[in-house]
Order: sequence, then structure tokens, then C-alpha cells
Amino acid sequence: YYPNMMTFYLATLDDYTGFEKPKVRTLKAGTQRQYISRCAVCHANLYKQTANGPSAFFAQVKKL
Repeated sequence: YYPNMMTFYLATLDDYTGFEKPKVRTLKAGTQRQYISRCAVCHANLYKQTANGPSAFFAQVKKL
């Protein structure tokens, strides 16, 4: 269970096999982080900017 629906799982690709048909693989305990990571998506409103410009806006986004 994760508290939000905006979570994606990213898998690593090898440089030479990235465009081949994916192979079925069973990940053993302790090796999952070598192949998969979790990414929480930012909920920032990208269309909103502050009076001080976009850099000030992105400084606020980091606080979320």
C-alpha cells in the first residue's frame, strides 16, 4: 500500500539490450534495488509562477 496513486516503478535497461523483447526475470531477495526503483511524481502546478519568476517557483516546489 502506498498513500498516493502517483507512484511509478522504474526498471533499468542495459545499454545493448534496451530495445530487445523483455526477458522474464525473477528477482531474488536483496537484488531488487539493482533493477527497480520507486519514483513519486511531483504534484506541482507547472503553469503557476511567482512574481519573481520560474526559479522562485521551483524553489517553492522543492518544499512540497
